[in-house]
Amino acid sequence: MRGMKDRIPFAVNNITCVILLSLFCNAASAVEFNTDVLDAADKKNIDFTRFSEAGYVLPGQYLLDVIVNGQSISPASLQISFVEPALSGDKAEKKLPQACLTSDMVRLMGLTAESLDKVVYWHDGQCADFHGLPGVDIRPDTGAGVLRINMPQAWLEYSDATWLPPSRWDDGIPGLMLDYNLNGTVSRNYQGGDSHQFSYNGTVGGNLGPWRLRADYQGSQEQSRYNGEKTTNRNFTWSRFYLFRAIPRWRANLTLGENNINSDIFRSWSYTGASLESDDRMLPPRLRGYAPQITGIAETNARVVVSQQGRVLYDSMVPAGPFSIQDLDSSVRGRLDVEVIEQNGRKKTFQVDTASVPYLTRPGQVRYKLVSGRSRGYGHETEGPVFATGEASWGLSNQWSLYGGAVLAGDYNALAAGAGWDLGVPGTLSADITQSVARIEGERTFQGKSWRLSYSKRFDNADADITFAGYRFSERNYMTMEQYLNARYRNDYSSREKEMYTVTLNKNVADWNTSFNLQYSRQTYWDIRKTDYYTVSVNRYFNVSDCRVWRLDWQPQGLNIWA
Repeated sequence: MRGMKDRIPFAVNNITCVILLSLFCNAASAVEFNTDVLDAADKKNIDFTRFSEAGYVLPGQYLLDVIVNGQSISPASLQISFVEPALSGDKAEKKLPQACLTSDMVRLMGLTAESLDKVVYWHDGQCADFHGLPGVDIRPDTGAGVLRINMPQAWLEYSDATWLPPSRWDDGIPGLMLDYNLNGTVSRNYQGGDSHQFSYNGTVGGNLGPWRLRADYQGSQEQSRYNGEKTTNRNFTWSRFYLFRAIPRWRANLTLGENNINSDIFRSWSYTGASLESDDRMLPPRLRGYAPQITGIAETNARVVVSQQGRVLYDSMVPAGPFSIQDLDSSVRGRLDVEVIEQNGRKKTFQVDTASVPYLTRPGQVRYKLVSGRSRGYGHETEGPVFATGEASWGLSNQWSLYGGAVLAGDYNALAAGAGWDLGVPGTLSADITQSVARIEGERTFQGKSWRLSYSKRFDNADADITFAGYRFSERNYMTMEQYLNARYRNDYSSREKEMYTVTLNKNVADWNTSFNLQYSRQTYWDIRKTDYYTVSVNRYFNVSDCRVWRLDWQPQGLNIWA
């Protein structure tokens, strides 16, 4: 009896080793066990046939990393149950335990909407069955703590090393946020006196679930002293209040509150209402558009302020010479006002049109914007009738895109239609026409058309590109929504555009570490003098602590050299 008791632990340990070996085994064929090595009285009652089957996993729960096509679907391991499928008949062959992947786990895989519809569930609706998706292969490796799933790329949404599909996004955590931008300058006059300028802008808000509440603010303080007299000016403004959320399924944003029309077709204006707009930021980086770029020349260390409809979008200091602003939000569209405030107080202003050039959309994709509300001025008061506006662009093929839009506002209506054409080697071209009808009480009806032509070409071999970002011609009686509001509520009929065109040339010479830039724009009017803006810059860099050694810039005021 004593000897039998001594041999039992050895027998149990051997059984345990065999079971563990079977769990860690990843063989492609069946495995046979020699039970003669076991010294157990009841070894004949031990069934090892299931462990001899390739891919067998003992039913139970395991903590595993789920890898789909070589990419993990979760930053942490998932608890996965292995369940034996129910037998369908008396003589049915017993199947291997299957990994029970819940609906939440399936959503993390990044399947397309069509693929999700083909997935069915068994085990009381808890476990996914992928038989409707041919080519899906599931291989557990409990020894390595991994569940590997391979499937055809056609069943999955687009993903790469730098981007995850919407199925793996989350809303983040609730919280409060404060975003700010501070800018200050100190000036001293050699004849006596000094001034201190301080400006700030930013956003405050909170997040709760998918919703984001935001309030934009801006302000400044200027203090000057001259001949012993001190003056101080302060101002602070809440520029807008709004609530928004993302709708990943539609790749769009829903915004409620105060906002600006960011249109690729119509002139921008401020409003209070609701908008639903497709957002390219929900697309992979390779499929997104580009943010607007603003270039110019500062004669001295200067402050550059970029605004739209009175709302500050960018406020920063730049050194003397050419500057380039490339970090504006990619959702900004429409005409931007740029103000360059020199160190001596001199101001220079110009406008930049940030509409897409040309307006092309990838084949099969649709970009759209829908807005409804009431227009508002620089404050928070609304004015004018309730309006509805919408625009869309459809990628008809690799070469063609169709786009158009409409503004419906009772006494003001506008309709636009156009097409974009990828010419291949010659470049890309787009053209559109807009018809407006404006009725002003006590005045006649104004009807007019506006034509626009855009061209863009990239010369890869020469490392250069040219952008002819418009020729736009507007008839005398053509009105934008903003001009209509000014005429109706402020009796302002001035600044009626006639012609506008902008040309930008960029050339890089990598061997010389030099870049050349030419930008020219002209705006003519029916009732006031034309305006011109142009700049030529040559930038030369030496690789010395990333410092710019010299640059040569030319502008209408003359020739300037900075070192």
